[in-house]
Amino acid sequence: MTVSEVIAAVKAGQSLEKADLSGLDLSGQDLRKAKLSFANLKGCNLQGADLRDAVLNEADLSYANLRDADLRGSNLKRTNLTRADRTGAKIRKWALKKAFIAGPTAYRS
Repeated sequence: MTVSEVIAAVKAGQSLEKADLSGLDLSGQDLRKAKLSFANLKGCNLQGADLRDAVLNEADLSYANLRDADLRGSNLKRTNLTRADRTGAKIRKWALKKAFIAGPTAYRS
């Protein structure tokens, strides 16, 4: 998928469950309420992206750039955040229930 296809799908409320979005540059994009369960977002650039209320259950966000991303209200149950850069990301810790995290953490509420 291309960046424009992803944005159009999110705006239309379409599910991107199980989509392969690995390596895409989605920095600064409005991805509010995106349905990304089981999606492959490995290595994605999501710096400064608005992912409020997104559903990312069991998604692969390993090696993703989540620097300064807004994930408040997002569901990250069993999400793989291994080696993801979460510096300055706005994530409510309860949303990380059963998430797989390895590496340093630096969150903002």
